[in-house]
Amino acid sequence: MQEFRNFRYYDLYFFLLAALVASIPLSEYTTSVSQFLLLAFWMTEGIDGNRYNKLLERKGGKGYTGKIIPVLTVLGENIYRRFESFFSRENRPALIFWTIFLLHVAGLIFTTDFHYAAKDLRIKLPLLMLPVVLSTIKPLDQKRFNYLLLVFVAAVVVGSLFGVGKMLTDPMANSREYSIFISHIRFSLNTALSLFILAYFIFTGKTFSIQWRVGLGAVMLWLVIFLVILKSASGIIVTLVTIVIMLLGYALFKANKTARIFLIVVAIAVPAGFVLHLNYLVNDYLNPEPVDFTKLEQYTPQGNKYVHDTVHYGVENGRYTGLYIANEELKKEWNERSELDFGGKDERGQVLRKTLIRYLHSKGYRKDSVGVNKLSKQAIRNIEHGIGNVHYLDKFSLKARLYPFLFGYRYYLESGNPNNNSVIQRLEYWKASYRLIQDNWLTGVGTGDIDNAFMQEYKAMDSKLEKGNRHRAHNQFLAIAVAFGIPGLLWFLFALVYPPVKMNKLSSYFFGVFFIIGVLSMIPEDTLESQPGATFFAFFYCLFLFMPERDYSHNA
Repeated sequence: MQEFRNFRYYDLYFFLLAALVASIPLSEYTTSVSQFLLLAFWMTEGIDGNRYNKLLERKGGKGYTGKIIPVLTVLGENIYRRFESFFSRENRPALIFWTIFLLHVAGLIFTTDFHYAAKDLRIKLPLLMLPVVLSTIKPLDQKRFNYLLLVFVAAVVVGSLFGVGKMLTDPMANSREYSIFISHIRFSLNTALSLFILAYFIFTGKTFSIQWRVGLGAVMLWLVIFLVILKSASGIIVTLVTIVIMLLGYALFKANKTARIFLIVVAIAVPAGFVLHLNYLVNDYLNPEPVDFTKLEQYTPQGNKYVHDTVHYGVENGRYTGLYIANEELKKEWNERSELDFGGKDERGQVLRKTLIRYLHSKGYRKDSVGVNKLSKQAIRNIEHGIGNVHYLDKFSLKARLYPFLFGYRYYLESGNPNNNSVIQRLEYWKASYRLIQDNWLTGVGTGDIDNAFMQEYKAMDSKLEKGNRHRAHNQFLAIAVAFGIPGLLWFLFALVYPPVKMNKLSSYFFGVFFIIGVLSMIPEDTLESQPGATFFAFFYCLFLFMPERDYSHNA
């Protein structure tokens, strides 16, 4: 690797990396710009000034040609040295990881839609550029490395504050909208990594003073709260599973016998407790007590007859939704309190009458004039907006994420319609992926044809997915297998695992944490199929992989 020529160049490199890590959770545009600036730095850093002066003298230094040829010559020689270093035997791990991009280039052989292929390759440019740059430039020193990670954490905090601002100014906003700059799933992964970075600085060594560590602890607590507010199941589950894996790893390989037993018990008890609580909520939601119709009241306070329907409305919140319905009273009272017609649809295109009945049911109110009159103005607005269950509005409750899934899953089993929930939709994506892999297991469908292949497969399946919900695999491993076949998937897995195994990085805290987060994220999401996801994965994979082992216990 080339040595830095002076201190200012070293600071410039840090500044460019800081701009990139700050952009990853906040701006796709500056993420791209900072990468191209980083590439320009890589091309020019280490240029031999003496060599340039000699060439300038040889060309006479006169005219455009006399000046530009020496510049291009030394620039070309410098880039050649960089690539020579990149393709060296010692840098083989970087080269193997780099082949993930080459795999997508090879997929052009089986591609007919080159317009889509060009778009896909453009999204994955971080997989091409960042391994080359970060493996052939001298790594940051310890102090700057620590500060770089804190810049990233600070950017995530800024993003979370914008999200809370959205929540406070727009009560009707979906939790997905609390991630202002990138998708809420991508932002949740950034948040998860930030939590583990903070945990390292707080609980290990003496990197920062006690005052700093208290402050970082407050930041960590805030990010935990925001992750719950964001309601990203992917982010929360990835965080919890990473904690369990890290605890087990530490217990098995580093802890003494007493600590090992304690940590293993904790690592087992925490997920077991979560699963038991989840099982309780699921059973409570789906399994109502039997109904004795002879004991149900038959008339409303106004003397109208109730309808008790245990067939068409199903079960929600552990009770039959269709009990105690007085449609005429609902219609009269609703039309007096709302401008949306009772017989029409809510703002999400759902049958408003059903949304109203579900909301009253979730509040424990009967579906009559008394129940509607109990609703606050905000509750009326919630129903107009299409919110069918008051628990969906809980900011810090597992029910807010679980109940929509259970409602959508029950509806999916009854109707075969997966459109009510994003998790249920993934079942259709994975089903289509499996069918495509069966038909194209050897070569895949190619880099550019994957989108068309999915659209055609949904038609062949006669899927009930709405057009706007027909997406790709939402699983990175399935996406790779669809595009490049089973051999392509095997190479992808090898290119992910070989570099850290070769460099003994799986036991490194930062790389180990990131690797777990990154790989887990690929199960419910196609992480590399968006610019924020591809940059996030490629940058931190390379940063932590090529960071030399050092003692981080000294003060920064």
